[in-house]
Amino acid sequence: MAGQAVTATALVALVTGLLIATATRNIDRRWVLMFFSVLQIVSSLMVAFADSLAFLLLGRLLLGIAIGGFWAMSTATAMRLVPAAHVPKALAIIFSAVSVATVVAAPLGSYLGELIGWRNVFILCAIPSLLALLWQLWGLPSMRPESVGTFSTLFRVLRRPGMLGGMLATILIFSGHFAFFTYLRPFLETVAQASIEGVSLILLGFGVR
Repeated sequence: MAGQAVTATALVALVTGLLIATATRNIDRRWVLMFFSVLQIVSSLMVAFADSLAFLLLGRLLLGIAIGGFWAMSTATAMRLVPAAHVPKALAIIFSAVSVATVVAAPLGSYLGELIGWRNVFILCAIPSLLALLWQLWGLPSMRPESVGTFSTLFRVLRRPGMLGGMLATILIFSGHFAFFTYLRPFLETVAQASIEGVSLILLGFGVR
């Protein structure tokens, strides 16, 4: 089940990242970003209260849309919000935060899941998403969409030499990364007989590496 959930999230994030800028080209960017935060909240709660695999996967699909959308729009949004001289700093903050979250999320989630149960962990995940939504509501200005290419432009870009190969390599790298996180914990617990503290430290070490 965990593998299916991770795969579904990753695939939807990939497709969303490719299409979201074009699909929302007539919508204020402020509302699009807030919509992604709402999807994260709904996704966390759906997974927390899921009573079937289909409902859980639906929640993870919503998370994939939010992740892919944020990734696709984060750089362009930062460039519009800060003066040109501060763009490198803004991008550094964004991607540093992503790196920290990637390192911390898996070990912290595993540890808390053992203490309070995985459903409660997902309920907790809705809280920072809600705070992010409130922050966006308060701090984000209106950002009218700028010139964005059409779907035909996107497909022309994808047909450029080397583009599909580069995308495939990126997909394989990230798929391997998250598949490792997904299947390492059961191995450590059942084969290596590691404690939850040990599992969390190993996951943290892998994230830092």
